[in-house]
Amino acid sequence: MPPSGLNHGALAFGLRWASDVPLRHFTETPVDTAADVTIRRVITPAPREPVVAIANAILCTDGIRFVMDDGVTVDIYPPGRIEWIAGAEWNGAFQPQFFGTLTALLLAWRGSVPIHGTSVEIDGRAWLICGQSGAGKSTLGAALVANGAARLIADDLSALARGEGAAPSLYAGRPGMRLFPAIAGFMQQAGMGAARNEPGNDKLIIEPPRVAPLSPIPLAAVIMVGENEMSLPWQKEALLREHRFRPRWMDAIPGHEERDRIIRLLAATIPMLFVPSADIRDRSAFMLRASTILERIRLLES
Repeated sequence: MPPSGLNHGALAFGLRWASDVPLRHFTETPVDTAADVTIRRVITPAPREPVVAIANAILCTDGIRFVMDDGVTVDIYPPGRIEWIAGAEWNGAFQPQFFGTLTALLLAWRGSVPIHGTSVEIDGRAWLICGQSGAGKSTLGAALVANGAARLIADDLSALARGEGAAPSLYAGRPGMRLFPAIAGFMQQAGMGAARNEPGNDKLIIEPPRVAPLSPIPLAAVIMVGENEMSLPWQKEALLREHRFRPRWMDAIPGHEERDRIIRLLAATIPMLFVPSADIRDRSAFMLRASTILERIRLLES
């Protein structure tokens, strides 16, 4: 039997979620009785002891309180309990913030390292694509998938989980990619899914072939898009820290020493491939981008 009142199941980031409202931006599935995360509506918020406020959220001694743009208050009690209170503009579904920022905060508290980046699987190993906003992370990931050489792990939010060996692993995140309309069109032409609109967003969502929801994919390398090339471990570490998801929060949430250790280990042991940004204006340039980067990936693997 599913947990009482929690009729909506989902899979994301290696976790089983059970909720009283649909989790449409995750991979929806029947509710698992052994859910890792439960999400339940309450009538009134419980009293909490604040530590520090960051933007529209409060770090508390026992977790996080976050007020979303529609007025919904979300209380996170790590490692796996979430309670929420409806706001005046509640429309029956969680906003994208829940599946991005709030999810990243929970993952960090559980020990993962959330990264603002796209990740794909090639030949059983993960390639994490990082870069500044607008550098083309999602576009490169989409091109590699459209080429047929890769499957999606996660877009925009990727989470490094502690692996049994030296290298961290990544799990499947949200099944959709947010792409500019032209790029989404190239994906459709390649037979990689149908694009759909998301209210309030000028990008389109497309769900391409992706990895199994609960299978850890060991990290092979990091691809840095549009960044100056660096070779020393301390330089790579500093660069990776810049690409953490919500870095102010990552520095505040308990366990940051262990998360920093994962980044330091990654910088010292995992290859980093630096590639320039590219202006993709047509399908031929899109596919050329994939084949060019794949050549460099194969050289790095050899």
